[in-house]
Amino acid sequence: MRKIALFGPPATGKTTLAKWLSAELGYLHTDLDDLLFTSDGPLPLPEFRRQAGEITRHDAWIVEGNFSKLADVSGTAPTYSCGSTSRCL
Repeated sequence: MRKIALFGPPATGKTTLAKWLSAELGYLHTDLDDLLFTSDGPLPLPEFRRQAGEITRHDAWIVEGNFSKLADVSGTAPTYSCGSTSRCL
């Protein structure tokens, strides 16, 4: 399995890096903000966690956002994680 989770504060380069990695590696990329915030408002946490869990069942994925509380959703550690206050790039 190939898994990459980019968690961290806003404006640290997570989305830029995730899009680049997705294009280079061909992995499924999900911005967790796009998953959480729907046209009807934010998803309830249990539904958000369920949907994130569905995404991380794939063999190769990249998730990114400001949601380190989801780090346990996949059940296994990601291959790479960028989660400090420093920039990912």
